[in-house]
Amino acid sequence: MERDYLERCVSKGMSQYKIAKDAGCSQTNVKYWLRKHGLATVWPRHPVKLGEGPKRIAPMGTLPLPPAFSLLRRKGGKSDSLALGANTESRVLAALINAGYPCYLPFAIGRCDLIFETEDGPKTVQCKTGRIDSKGSFSFRTCSTLNQGAKSGTRPGYQGVVDYFGVSCPEVPGVFLLLASELPEGTASLRFAASGNGQLKNTRWAEDFLVPGSDKL
Repeated sequence: MERDYLERCVSKGMSQYKIAKDAGCSQTNVKYWLRKHGLATVWPRHPVKLGEGPKRIAPMGTLPLPPAFSLLRRKGGKSDSLALGANTESRVLAALINAGYPCYLPFAIGRCDLIFETEDGPKTVQCKTGRIDSKGSFSFRTCSTLNQGAKSGTRPGYQGVVDYFGVSCPEVPGVFLLLASELPEGTASLRFAASGNGQLKNTRWAEDFLVPGSDKL
């Protein structure tokens, strides 16, 4: 293809596709001669006014939710558990970051939900959702919520698997961080208000494990 012809096409702002159509040849052929003559077409720009978007993009809020998000909106069942677990993980992550700890998320699905850095090295965290079990206290599982044990119905614990439990209870402000090695396997509880009988012995107070500043998030 002649250089003069291609220069005229480029000066008119014609694309490779339009040049190929005009010359009656393939776009690959046009690309070859453009490179040979040291020419290049200008990438077409489509001005968009502020407040407008491409016609093919729907306004925010009108796009249908993917199936996974639709499930989380259902009432009851596993979908609610997934949403609750995701909320707990996000609260624990936000609390640790807000407290000044660099955090990382594991790439693959495993028994560790997140990792944060300390002066003693990286620490692994399993996030758990607390549930009010009496006036002034809430409990959370220190074992897997899935039947993953060798025997049917057994739920493996986290001793020696993770360093900490990050706990959030929807009804209680704050996020709580507890050493996994200091908790019993099965269920543990935290008390955020004095019991009716005033018992103090063997009481695990929530405020002793509060991530600083997390009750303000």
